[in-house]
Amino acid sequence: EGLVIAGASTEQGRWKAFFDLSSDGVYIWEKTEYVVAKTENGKDVEMIQPTLWQDKAGSIHAMFRTKNKFIYRSDSDDGGHSWSEAYPTSLPNNNSGIDCVTTDNGWLWLAYNPIADGRRNRLILSLSKDNGVHWEDVVTLEESLNPFAEFSYPAIIADGNDIIVTYTYKREVIKYAVMHIDEDGY
Repeated sequence: EGLVIAGASTEQGRWKAFFDLSSDGVYIWEKTEYVVAKTENGKDVEMIQPTLWQDKAGSIHAMFRTKNKFIYRSDSDDGGHSWSEAYPTSLPNNNSGIDCVTTDNGWLWLAYNPIADGRRNRLILSLSKDNGVHWEDVVTLEESLNPFAEFSYPAIIADGNDIIVTYTYKREVIKYAVMHIDEDGY
């Protein structure tokens, strides 16, 4: 048994993100403090739907969907019990869902809509080989010239170095994509 960390958030009133922790096999849960984020002028950043990963050194990291035009990130060095103040990444966010996963080779993959103006007509897969510091767009999962087309709410899992992504397609059906990552690239 180990610690189970579940990303959580509330949308009542202002958006707030936190984590639920269980060390007994998921019978008893403890709620962390809300993750704090401030803009440059001191206003609260509203964040929900955290996605988590653990790096090779054992630190845990999270990225958040925001209303602040960028994906935000927070880090924990104590196993998820406390979290740093969240800070903006270079990745745009249009108030849409995100999800990330780490493959066996240590690469971090992120599925998201890379548009900051509210549209969801492009969904991509980005790669970071340095624990989320730098990102490279590698695969466009969906793209439409129609600004009202929607590809959203990605969920991503890894099986070794294979990646499976599911997402809504025009709010009509769920689509999936499978990608194999080899030793030389993607």
